[in-house]
Amino acid sequence: MTTTIVLQSNLARVSRSPIINCIHLNQRKFHTLFTARRSISNNLGLNNLKYTQNKNFHSSVPSLKRDYYEILGVPKGADEGEIKKAYYKLAKKYHPDQNPDNKDAAKTFAEINEAYDVLKTPEKRQLYDQYGHDAANGMGAGGPGGAGFEGFDAENIFKDFFGFGRNSGASRNSGHQGVDINTEMTISFEEAVFGATKDIKINRPELCVTCNGEGDQPGTRKSCPKCKGTGRQSVRNGFFIMETLCGTCSGTGKTSTPCSPCKGEGYVPQLKELQIKIPAGVNEGTRIRLGGQGQPGTKGQRAGDLFVSIKVKNHEFFTRDDYNLHVDVPIRLSDAVLGTTITVPTLTGSQKIKLDPGTQHGDTKTLYGQGVKKLGGSGSGNIYVHIHVSIPKSLTPQQQEQIKQFSEQDKLDKSAQDLISKFDNYIQKASSHKH
Repeated sequence: MTTTIVLQSNLARVSRSPIINCIHLNQRKFHTLFTARRSISNNLGLNNLKYTQNKNFHSSVPSLKRDYYEILGVPKGADEGEIKKAYYKLAKKYHPDQNPDNKDAAKTFAEINEAYDVLKTPEKRQLYDQYGHDAANGMGAGGPGGAGFEGFDAENIFKDFFGFGRNSGASRNSGHQGVDINTEMTISFEEAVFGATKDIKINRPELCVTCNGEGDQPGTRKSCPKCKGTGRQSVRNGFFIMETLCGTCSGTGKTSTPCSPCKGEGYVPQLKELQIKIPAGVNEGTRIRLGGQGQPGTKGQRAGDLFVSIKVKNHEFFTRDDYNLHVDVPIRLSDAVLGTTITVPTLTGSQKIKLDPGTQHGDTKTLYGQGVKKLGGSGSGNIYVHIHVSIPKSLTPQQQEQIKQFSEQDKLDKSAQDLISKFDNYIQKASSHKH
């Protein structure tokens, strides 16, 4: 909950004075006011509150909004991917549809969206890192590096320091963008390689037709009796007044009866069937974006996007490695010795490959450019054919005799003979260590 400390001392007794008195305050007095305000925060046990600089004014004007990096749970040096990952995780956790019994979830969800809106945009993030919340959200006309009071808004100074002004009552949300939706789809190996058009069904939150996304039962909204429509409530603590968001209306200034069909959420789940085009070359983990097919926005704000994560079924004999394919082809012992021509499968049929005499187990043949088409149409991968020599486990008497005759004349090639000699020498030396 945002908390504002309002001074009631002579130093700040301008709350009901003419605005001209505030405009003519010099920077030194504002620095003094800030020092007093920080002292008050310490005395009230608010040491953990985070202060940021106000863009409208060049002294250290404090803001009690939570740090955006802290909200998303990421370090200040987090990259775009880390920020996006943290946002999706928190948005899913605190989405109002997932927390129908938690009234604080909507506030947390709005806070998460606000933080992500700033940190995902490099320009806003740079301003936030340098000048704080107000700069990142474009408040005021004065630049962060200017001098004096040039371009400052007196009404914002009143509001920031003393908690009153034209916009002191928290206004009802003027609408928000729809959040993104994530889902998964499993496709066949062939659909991933060649592409396809598929139908997908999702349970998507749609704007409630009864309340048009407002969350209120039509005709029941009225001014909050607790705060009289201001959205704020004040608690006097001796010398000070603590001003906070109204606990009855959550700062909206209005109360109402929750809409029955959507239970006050503004959305109702509906089963939707969409068509998705799978491009040729997608792989396990590829994410396809369908713009505007996520949760609808309210009051004219843009809808979120739908992200479909692809899962691919295994092929019966092809193994995929990025855009390359691998396939194991067994051959007979006699074919390995004498050489032969084999037929191997490809994505579009088959192809013959000639094996030379003396082909070894584990030899690889490459079919260039016959693998998976690369996304974007920039060529294709290869097919790697791995030769597996099949050794017979049983022989007929005649075959055994033939193998014996062959073995009498069979000799290892020179490189193999040299390796055997090295083995023998090593074994002799190793055996001598036993004694």
